[in-house]
Order: sequence, then structure tokens, then C-alpha cells
Amino acid sequence: MEDNFEVRVVVRRMLEASKYKVLEASTGPAAIELWQRHRDEVSLMITDVIMPDGMNGRELAEKLWAERSALKVIFMSGYSADILGKDIGFFQRTGSLFLHKPCSAEKLIETVGQMLKNEPDQVSD
Repeated sequence: MEDNFEVRVVVRRMLEASKYKVLEASTGPAAIELWQRHRDEVSLMITDVIMPDGMNGRELAEKLWAERSALKVIFMSGYSADILGKDIGFFQRTGSLFLHKPCSAEKLIETVGQMLKNEPDQVSD
């Protein structure tokens, strides 16, 4: 989930070049709609932290974790990880990771592989 079209396209192309299947959404509500249609295919969600339309990336992740606690999540932001709140144990407790934007294609693919244990052909948001 990423509201910036250009960033979404770049991330999608990087992931598809590494053989990952990608579903993309520009808002929280659109991501939830995709989740409802494809939840059994989704292994990983990549989400921007700061999003429009009243639902940020953490809120979206918490909604989806309520349905599937094992969903893997990578948060991305141009801001520091502090934007997720003062809860310093958040990433460890949820098993999620944080990438600072912009990041290299290598760093993105390495992080996705780490989260998925190198299982290509999985779906990412």
C-alpha cells in the first residue's frame, strides 16, 4: 500500500523483476478490498506508514493481523521508524520490519526475501 503512484510503480517493478506477484493499493480501504478478494494468496504486505483516507499503515496491519496474525509486514516511510509510535518493541513483537525510503532495489529484495524466507511467487501489497 502506497499512496504515491511513482513509488508504487518502482516498488512493483523491483518486486516483479525478482519474480514476486504484486497486488497494489493506494489507500487503506483499497488494500482491505484487495485483502478480501486475495487473502489466501497474500503472504506479505508492504505498506507506507503515513497514508491518506484516515487509515495509516499500522492501522491497516493491525486490521489484517486480527484476521491472520502470521501475515508478514514490511513498513516503509520517508520518516524514521519513530513515526510508528513510542512502542520500541513494536517490530520485535509483531515480527515486522521497517525500511526507510528511499531504499535500493537490493535492500528491498533482501528484506522481502528475509521476511518470506526466499519464497518467490508470493503476493505482496
